[in-house]
Amino acid sequence: MLFNKKKNAFRGIFWGLIHNFVSIILPFVIRTVIIGTIGIKYIGLGSLFAGLLGVLSLAELGFGSAISFCFYKPIADNDTNKINALLNFLKKSYRIIGVIIFFCGILLLPFLKTLISGDCPDNINVYILFLIYLSNTSISYFLFAYKKILLIVHQRYDIEVKISTLVLFIQSILQLVILMLFRNYYYFILILPAMTIFNNIVSAFLVKKLFPQYFCFGKLDDVSISDIVKKVKGVFCYKIGSTVLFSVDSIVISIFLGLEILGKFNNYYIIVYSLFAIQAVIQNSIRPIISSCIAMESIGKNYSDFNKFNFLYMWISFSFSVCCLCLYQNFIELWLGNSYLLPNSIVFLLVVSFYSQSCCHLLRIYQEASGLFFEGKFVPLIAAAFNLVMNIILVNIIGLPGVIISTIASVMFILLPGYAFVLFKYYFKEINKLKQQIMYYIKYITISFILGILLFYLCNAIDGKGIIEFLIKILISVLIPNILYYIIFIKDPNCRNSISFLLKKRNAK
Repeated sequence: MLFNKKKNAFRGIFWGLIHNFVSIILPFVIRTVIIGTIGIKYIGLGSLFAGLLGVLSLAELGFGSAISFCFYKPIADNDTNKINALLNFLKKSYRIIGVIIFFCGILLLPFLKTLISGDCPDNINVYILFLIYLSNTSISYFLFAYKKILLIVHQRYDIEVKISTLVLFIQSILQLVILMLFRNYYYFILILPAMTIFNNIVSAFLVKKLFPQYFCFGKLDDVSISDIVKKVKGVFCYKIGSTVLFSVDSIVISIFLGLEILGKFNNYYIIVYSLFAIQAVIQNSIRPIISSCIAMESIGKNYSDFNKFNFLYMWISFSFSVCCLCLYQNFIELWLGNSYLLPNSIVFLLVVSFYSQSCCHLLRIYQEASGLFFEGKFVPLIAAAFNLVMNIILVNIIGLPGVIISTIASVMFILLPGYAFVLFKYYFKEINKLKQQIMYYIKYITISFILGILLFYLCNAIDGKGIIEFLIKILISVLIPNILYYIIFIKDPNCRNSISFLLKKRNAK
C-alpha cells in the first residue's frame, strides 16, 4: 500500500510537471498572439471575467474539497455502497450548483459595463462574451464533473492531468489558428466550452473503465449529510477568503484603473500564477499521503514531518521568489517590449505577495488533511473583509501598488498566524509550540528578504538586456541563492532533518 502511495505521488508530480510545462508555455504563446493581433485590452477583459466567475464559483460552496475527505474511510474499508451514495449526493449537488452559478451570472449582466473603467475593445459585445465564459463554467457541473473525484481520492491525479494536458494542447492549437486566421475573439472563446465538454466526457469514460464498481446510487444517512454540511460550512468560509483575496483584485483594478492596466498587470501575474501551478502539483500529489499519515501515524510523527516538509517547501518558494525578483523585468522586456513594463515596485510587491501566500500552503494542506474545516472558518473571512476594504481604500490613494499591498497585509498579518493557530491548537494540540513556529516563519521570511534584495542588485549590476545577459542572470539567480540558503541553514535542525529525509528517499530507490 505504501509503495502504491509513493508510486502514485511520483506519477502525479511527474505528469503534473509536464502539464504545467504545457500550461505555462502555451498561454504565453497565446497571450503574445492576442496582444499582437487584437490588443492588450482583451487580456484585461479575460482577466476581469475570470475574476467575476471566481466570485460566482462561490456557489460551489467547497463541496468537492469537503466531500473528498469523506471518501477516504469507505475506500479503505472497501465500502462500495457508501462510495456510491457519496457520488450520488455529489452529482445532485453539482447540478444544483451549476444552475445557481448560471442564474447568478445572468443577474450580473446589467452591471457589466459599470465594472470596466474607460473604453471596451472596439466591435465587441461584452454581454455575449460573458455568457460564453459563464456557460463554460456552469456546463462542467452538469457533465460528469463529480466523477473526477474518484481519481483524486484514489491518488490517480496523474490520469486527470494527462487528460487536462491533452485537452489544453488541442485547445491552444485551435485558438492560435483562429487568432491568426480570423482575428475573431468570439471564435477564440467558443473553443473553451467545447473543450470543457470534451474533457468531461473523456474523464467520465476513463473513470468508468477504471472503477466500474462505482455508480450513482443510494442515499446518505442523516449523520453523513450532517458531517458533510459541517465541513462545507468551513470550506465555504475558506473559499470566500481565497476568492476575495485573489479574484476580486482583477475586478477592483478593472473598476478603478481600466482594462489596459489590468492587462499589463496580468502579464506579470501570469508568471506568479505559473509558479503557483507548479506548487499545486506538489500539493496535489502529497495531500493524499499527508491525509493517510494523519490517519495512521502519531501526532508527534506528523509534527516532525510537518517541520521537514515546511522547511523544504519554504526553500522551494524562496528559490522561485528570487528568480522572479531578478528576472521579471528582463523577461517582460524580451517578451513584449518596453511599453508593457510596470515599475520595479510592482515587481517587488508581486514577489512578496507570492512568497507570503506560499507560507500558508502547507498549513492549509495539514488543516484539510486533519479535517479542520470548521475550526478556523473565521480566519479567511476576516482576511477577506480586511483585504476588500483595504483594496478600495489604497487603490484610490496609491493606485495599483495598493491592491497588492492589501493582499500582502491580509496574508502576513491574518491568514498566516491564523492558520498556524488553528493547526497547532486543534490538531497538534501544542499551542506552546506556536510561538516557535511563528519564529521559524519570521526567520525564513527575514533571510529570504535579505538574500532576495542582495541578488536583485547583483543581477541589476549586469549591463545589457539581451538574451546572453538574461541567461547569465538565470544562472546567478538559480545557483547563488540556493548555495547561500544552504550555508545559512545547515546547522538548523529542520534543514538537517530535511536533507537526511531526501537522502534516504534517494537511496531507497
